[in-house]
Amino acid sequence: MQLILQSADLEELRCAAAFGFIDSVWLPREKLCERAYQERVREAAACGFSRIVVELDALDADGMIKELELHTVSADTEMIGAGSFTIELCRAAHHLRKSDPLLNGGVGALHLASIAQGIAAGRAGCRALCVDGARFADVGMDPFRFLRALRFAVREDVPHIYLAGMYDPVSALQACEAGADGLILPFLPLLHSMDHPVTEAGMRRILTHWKSD
Repeated sequence: MQLILQSADLEELRCAAAFGFIDSVWLPREKLCERAYQERVREAAACGFSRIVVELDALDADGMIKELELHTVSADTEMIGAGSFTIELCRAAHHLRKSDPLLNGGVGALHLASIAQGIAAGRAGCRALCVDGARFADVGMDPFRFLRALRFAVREDVPHIYLAGMYDPVSALQACEAGADGLILPFLPLLHSMDHPVTEAGMRRILTHWKSD
């Protein structure tokens, strides 16, 4: 189970890299222009992250491939170009899997709405699938049931399935039980995920004992 930081803030990137247990980052485009976004990708790689997820703007397969190649910074950093599920995204994934073995990376599919889309993305060669738990919850669907079914359906095709949009500890537990490979968390929810009432109570007892001595 991985924790993936979702941030394009340079100070947050540097802080998370210093933790020692975050090796993957998702870089939102936010309000960054193309040149600034490319620079932020290079800065994230310089922080030491081994996997960087970049958001693709292109709508056609050729454009997606060129965009991913443009963002590739080194052979040691795995680059995942993420875009909403489309047939063109599947074409890009298939091309990268078949014809560019030297590129350390691939394509990830976002905003999956059905198991069929997940199967198609997996068979095409997508390196990652992302389930937006908040979107499922908003329409009254169980994102964890979807995760379990998706993991079963693509178990031999996709190396990574991530859950986004749900940050509470119970959701993290359910995601793990459902077969998710990682949680995508903004910086503050990532910090809060380290908190737990039992840990806090234990620390208070330790501090009280230490002060009494």
